[in-house]
Amino acid sequence: MVACTAYSRYILDIGQSDDWLALQVALAPCLIGYGAIARRLYTEKSTVREGNRYWKWIENYVADDYTEAVRLGSELLEKHTRGVSPSRVEELIQIFIRATELEISFWGMGLGAKHL
Repeated sequence: MVACTAYSRYILDIGQSDDWLALQVALAPCLIGYGAIARRLYTEKSTVREGNRYWKWIENYVADDYTEAVRLGSELLEKHTRGVSPSRVEELIQIFIRATELEISFWGMGLGAKHL
């Protein structure tokens, strides 16, 4: 629960203290990550389908609507980061790195791993 709270709090902090682009960057590890993880699990031959309590989750995140959301979100990020200053790019990279670390801790919480 702590990892989820930390990640949620970070996103809220970025949303209140920075601009729209920074908020989108902070949300990107979740948006893009869920799509990538679900796609990998969905296509992996060794993924258990029958009796897998997470199979519906996997199907939801490979569905056309979510796949389109990932495509659109990625496209918006690319569009809005073109032309920003190098220092702003560095700021956005640091936001993305921190958000990714928090997302990893969130997943680790679910897997019973140590948090970052």
